[in-house]
Amino acid sequence: MDIKETREEILNRAKKYHIKKERRRMRILKSSAALIVLFIVGTFYHVSNVGVFGTDSGNYGAMAIGSEAGGYIIIGILCFLLGVILTMIAVKRRGAEKEE
Repeated sequence: MDIKETREEILNRAKKYHIKKERRRMRILKSSAALIVLFIVGTFYHVSNVGVFGTDSGNYGAMAIGSEAGGYIIIGILCFLLGVILTMIAVKRRGAEKEE
């Protein structure tokens, strides 16, 4: 191998390493977002006292706009989750633009 081939091999390995690292970060981010969604849904059902089949005659979705702080917390977490998803999309697009 000459110096040019060695340099290209090193650059290729570095690129593969960075791609692998970025994929790992995205997997962690996606898993975290999925866990947050499950937590939000669980919290919503726990706080709103919805039955097994989703039938509750007293709430009708008023929990999110009620006077308690729980609704505001859930809305805040949902907004955070939306921000995480938009960040993932932006990072993915930027990575695709760099590869082209």
